[in-house]
Amino acid sequence: MSDGLHDALRGTVWALGLLAAVGFDTAHRRLPNPLLLALALAALVLALMPAGMGLQMALRGGVVALLFFLPGYVLHRLGAGDVKLAAVCGLLAGGDAVWGLCLAIAVAGGAQALLWQGALWWQRWRTAPLLGWPQHNGALTAATRMPYAWAVAGGSLLQGLGWPF
Repeated sequence: MSDGLHDALRGTVWALGLLAAVGFDTAHRRLPNPLLLALALAALVLALMPAGMGLQMALRGGVVALLFFLPGYVLHRLGAGDVKLAAVCGLLAGGDAVWGLCLAIAVAGGAQALLWQGALWWQRWRTAPLLGWPQHNGALTAATRMPYAWAVAGGSLLQGLGWPF
């Protein structure tokens, strides 16, 4: 298989996987393990193909992305599925491109968080009683948790377009 055809196949798998992940995360605020496992296996098969990057390079990308986003899970800022999705994208990007991918995902996540918090603030302000802020216990509900798959998809797109390097 030629490099161009292989890259097109890898890009298609990546894009379709991210579309599915964004859809699930938006609708349910979770990412199903069977989807993530299927994407990881597809990434490894693509890496092992004749025009692929090789197993070692793919695994390096996956491990770096996993370790980069794992503190977000430990600090309860990301879900386990978000970290696994970033790791799968690392498998697809490979060891040479993973640092740019991680930076792009982090920047996209920061921009998304600002927009998300602004939207929550606007919603609370619009529905505030006349003499004060609405009362709430501060707990995150499924409706207020940010679907981070959007940031992973946005960062992957940024990296695919050549940003940051």
